Amino acid sequence: MTNTAENMSKQHSTDTPHGPVNPKVLEELESSFDTQRILDAAQAIDNLRWLSEPEALRTELLKIYDMARVVIDGDSASHSSTESLWEIAESLSFELSDTLNFLEKTVSNLDELARLIPEEDWEADEDDDSES
Repeated sequence: MTNTAENMSKQHSTDTPHGPVNPKVLEELESSFDTQRILDAAQAIDNLRWLSEPEALRTELLKIYDMARVVIDGDSASHSSTESLWEIAESLSFELSDTLNFLEKTVSNLDELARLIPEEDWEADEDDDSES
């Protein structure tokens, strides 16, 4: 093995314009990671803007609570609604589920990029893993 090949095999990080990264993970991501996913996540933030209005979410939950007290607990109704309890609950559940799914995908994408941490920052962990 030549010195250059030895140095490359021992190289724990590669310098980039945005800091050092793990060269093995970089090579893997270059062939499998679609950076468009990050842009899509940034654009999808518009769909989450309703979360920045906690009063709207709180109001919907209180409406569902009032309706559930009447339907489930048998409390007397202070007013009736043209919407049914299940319709409002289902709608809010879908919205929150979509939001959670989106956030989980975004976290997963960011975790993939976080794997770019140079090996020297993980050497202690790697030593522990090799002993197992």
